[in-house]
Amino acid sequence: MKVISVINYKGGVGKTTLTANLGAELAARGQRVLLMDIDPQISLTLSFYRPAEWQHGLRENGTILRWFDAVAGNRKARLGDLIATPPRVDEAIGQRGRLDLIPGHFRLLHEDIRQRGRVGGARGIDDTRRRMVSLSRQLAVALREPAFEDYDVVLIDCPPNFGIATRMALIASDCTVTPTRPDYLSTIGLRYFFESYDRVISEHNREILSLGESDHDPQLHPVFLGVVFTMVRFLSGQPVRQHHMVIQQARAEELPVFDTVLRFNAALYDEAGEGGIPVALGSGGNPEVLANIQDLTTEFHKRLTNDEGVRL
Repeated sequence: MKVISVINYKGGVGKTTLTANLGAELAARGQRVLLMDIDPQISLTLSFYRPAEWQHGLRENGTILRWFDAVAGNRKARLGDLIATPPRVDEAIGQRGRLDLIPGHFRLLHEDIRQRGRVGGARGIDDTRRRMVSLSRQLAVALREPAFEDYDVVLIDCPPNFGIATRMALIASDCTVTPTRPDYLSTIGLRYFFESYDRVISEHNREILSLGESDHDPQLHPVFLGVVFTMVRFLSGQPVRQHHMVIQQARAEELPVFDTVLRFNAALYDEAGEGGIPVALGSGGNPEVLANIQDLTTEFHKRLTNDEGVRL
C-alpha cells in the first residue's frame, strides 16, 4: 500500500479535483483505492456525497472527526470503521476496482487548537516532545489496521496549511503531490512550500533520534513526486503562452514537475462534483479531458511505482 498526501499552501488550485479523478481513474484500472478527506472544507467528501446525504447519513458518526475526537481524548478508535463506499461511484466502477472514502467534517477547522491542548498538558520539555511525536504519528499507526491491508493506494486530501492534521498526513505518507495553478500567485510559494515540507520531516526524524525512539519508529524518507499544474488553458493543442511560461519557469527552478498537466474545464468538473461521479468515470465526458486524466494517471502511477521525485 502506498500513501500519498495531496497538498498545497494555497486553496483553489484543483487539489480536490486532482485527488478525486486520480483515485477514480486508478480504481477504474483495477486498483483498490481509498480517499481520505482531512480538509475542513470537505470538498472531496461533497464530490461523492450530496450535502443532504452527508448531513443525515455521515455527519454524526461517519466522518474522520470521530477518529480525531478519540485521539484528542486519548481513547481507542478504529479508523477503519469510518470507511464508506460512495454508491454512485461504486456502480460506475462495477467490478473493475474499488474506490472508498473516509469522509471529512467542517469541525476539523478547530482540530489544531484541540490537539495542541492535549500536548500542552505534558510535564516538562521531554514529555512535551514525546507527546508531539506520538500525536504526529497517530495516522501512520492507524493505517496499519487490518482494514487497510487490501488497498493499493491511499490518497489524502490535506488542508492548505501545515497544522496538526497535515503533519499527521505527511508523516503517514510515502509520497506527496502538489497541485498548483499556472499563475504567479499560485506558484510563487512553491519553493517555500517544499522547504516547509522538508522541515516537517527533518524535525520529526531529529526528534525520534534525540528521544531514542528510532529502534521501533524508523526515520522517514518520503518522496516528493512533483508539482501537477492544473486548470491549464490550451490553444491549438498547446498551453496558452502565459501558462506555458509559468510551467517552464517552475521546471527551470529544478522543482520536480509532472510532464502532464490538468486541462481547464470548470463547467465539466463542477457538474461532475455536483453529480457525485468524477469526470474520470463520467460516460458523457469530453474525450480530450478524459484522455488528459488518463495520461496524468499513467504518469502518476509510473512515478509512484518507480519512486520518481525528490527523496527527503
